[in-house]
Amino acid sequence: MSPPNSMSPATNGSTNGVAINGAKKLLDFDPSAAPPFKIADIRAAIPPHCWVKNPRRSLSYVLRDLLVILSFADAATKLDSWTVWPLYWIAQGTMFWAVFVLGHDCGHGSFSDSWLLNNVVGHILHSPILVPYHGWRISHKTHHQNHGNVEKDES
Repeated sequence: MSPPNSMSPATNGSTNGVAINGAKKLLDFDPSAAPPFKIADIRAAIPPHCWVKNPRRSLSYVLRDLLVILSFADAATKLDSWTVWPLYWIAQGTMFWAVFVLGHDCGHGSFSDSWLLNNVVGHILHSPILVPYHGWRISHKTHHQNHGNVEKDES
């Protein structure tokens, strides 16, 4: 006996789709086609205040993440149990990823409008996670300039 066919014709009378597990899937979707919107449409949909770089807010995220990292370390050393350490490793790994993301924002210049502040904070944030900030920043810029190019993309 063969398994049941999960694709059956749509029951709503439409001929451009099929029902798959109760959801309608369009057959005329072409993933290689350009989307029906432009990047400018997406940018226009984002409120203007979201484009304003606020160094005070950015630094507050750095402070918040560092406080969480120190709190996790303090809790782990005080609890000092073989059941706590694996949870600590996962939690700290997540927080160190957050530190990388803040440094990543510095590399893109989205942390603040100040080139100096971006580079100083990026260098400080990437140092404890052993990512050479300036080398990463340069190769990451090259990656964005050549994204999708098999010959030139560095990632």
